[in-house]
Amino acid sequence: QSRRLSLQHNILKKAYEGRLVFPPIALVDGSYVLDNGCGTVIWSIEFAQQVSEKVLVKGIDIESGMFPAKLPSNIELSVGSMLDLPADWTNKYALVNQRLLMAALSGAQWEVALKEVFRVTAPGGWAQFGEVGNWRAGPISEGHHDMMEVMYAKRGLLLHITDLLPGMLKKAGFRDIRTEKRVLPLGSWEGPEGARVCRNFIDVYRAMKSVLLNYGGLGYVKSESEFDDWLDRVEKEWNETNGSELEFYVFYAQKPVA
Repeated sequence: QSRRLSLQHNILKKAYEGRLVFPPIALVDGSYVLDNGCGTVIWSIEFAQQVSEKVLVKGIDIESGMFPAKLPSNIELSVGSMLDLPADWTNKYALVNQRLLMAALSGAQWEVALKEVFRVTAPGGWAQFGEVGNWRAGPISEGHHDMMEVMYAKRGLLLHITDLLPGMLKKAGFRDIRTEKRVLPLGSWEGPEGARVCRNFIDVYRAMKSVLLNYGGLGYVKSESEFDDWLDRVEKEWNETNGSELEFYVFYAQKPVA
């Protein structure tokens, strides 16, 4: 999983011209930055290498299994829930980074998480969020998308979080909400880069096999082998269908000064 997440990070970084920070923010020595749900910590590490060592980066995740052994001196990691960030973080962070949580947070949890991000963001500070949007290829992929809709609804998750986030950010208190969308080629028809995107996101969906089968397949598959065969056909369709694509969105928004 760590390897897959690192590849995903590099794919998305390339799609956004190598940028790690999206808001118009000028960090100064002593600024605090939060990587919320930091996972492999790859965003924090690359970000820390681009800024002064006196810009302090905090990473938090629900578990430490993917935390690296070595870190830049200005990164500090902790284990905890983004649904209950420490009380002494209120109004602390000039920038909060959060991404790729659509498969982790229920609708109710999204509201709590965004309220927590708003609370810990410094007045005048910014928060940025990255999430996957829709994907398009052909009829096999449409069936896969329908299955994802049913499975996400069953788990209380929000498959279409990219449609909802601007309104949720406004409700949480953020203002000046901005969006940057990218469309990633999906499949080897677009060469090595399209093949990388395809492989990475197919691996994401393959990792959901046990969840789907625990729900009895939801009328789409009856066994592990049926699931594997179906994902093989989805992957084949992505690779062979010119114009297959996947959307990705970055949203960023500011906490008012007053």
